[in-house]
Amino acid sequence: ILILYTRPPEIEPPPFSGVGTLGKEWFSSNDGDFRASAAAVEISPPGYVPVQAIMHELGHGLGLRHAGAQNCPGGVGQEFNNTNNGTCALTVYGDPDDTMGHGPQGTTSYSLAYRDYLRWLEPSHTWQVQQNGVYQIEARGAASTSLKQLKITLEGGGWYAIEYKDNKTGVDENDFGDEVSL
Repeated sequence: ILILYTRPPEIEPPPFSGVGTLGKEWFSSNDGDFRASAAAVEISPPGYVPVQAIMHELGHGLGLRHAGAQNCPGGVGQEFNNTNNGTCALTVYGDPDDTMGHGPQGTTSYSLAYRDYLRWLEPSHTWQVQQNGVYQIEARGAASTSLKQLKITLEGGGWYAIEYKDNKTGVDENDFGDEVSL
């Protein structure tokens, strides 16, 4: 269920562009109860369609959470571990390359980790790393069947996904810049 609404100018705007359920929720109607995803996105001024906000809220409906970032002191070259002794800060909307991370100001593209979760990614695009080595991945927007994502299993469960975003290729064209996302 997608609801697009226009806010009357006399009503104070909320601190967000839209809201949505995380996965399916129960709803009731005159015809009975049913499960569905729901999202509401403001389209003010009339005629303005906030594509990024719609994609973000639809992502919640598909079961996606916010794409955050973990920022650790020390910057580039600093050795990283799961906690860095408790000095890392989690930014809930921290991934500017995923519509689930940067909200309405970000891209309309989902990360490869989320596309993999949704089963939108070809199996040939992901490699489960089992040992140390040198691996070559292609940009996530490239139109090919080549390797695009590495998944590294963590001790104690979970995993990291590594992808390369090239601002000259596919859906990422003219986006924020070339970078590797972990």
